Amino acid sequence: MRNLKEEFSKSPRHFDAYLSLAGAPLRDALAYMQQVLVRDDVATTIDTAYVHNYPALKVTAFTADNTATVFVVFDSMYAPYAVGIEGGYGQNNFQLAQNTADAASLVTSKLESQIQSW
Repeated sequence: MRNLKEEFSKSPRHFDAYLSLAGAPLRDALAYMQQVLVRDDVATTIDTAYVHNYPALKVTAFTADNTATVFVVFDSMYAPYAVGIEGGYGQNNFQLAQNTADAASLVTSKLESQIQSW
């Protein structure tokens, strides 16, 4: 298992961004999303992952039959957070967020759009 602190050692500001988002802002946004969804059988998880060898958060919403996944990558030199869907790394489907509130909002909106297609 990789040590995230070591992975972020080249850029401490990215580790700070990770710590800021992984706590209350993202968990609160996911809890609120679950409250307002029409579906009541959606569960969520937050895991660490790597997107093209960059440390990331993998946020998953799922039911017994479906899964929606959004990634938050911390390697951008333009903003602390890049939020997008699997297979969309680079300029495809990733949006930049300057703060934790915007990043959490992007995560939930991308999850909700996938959930609505179920």
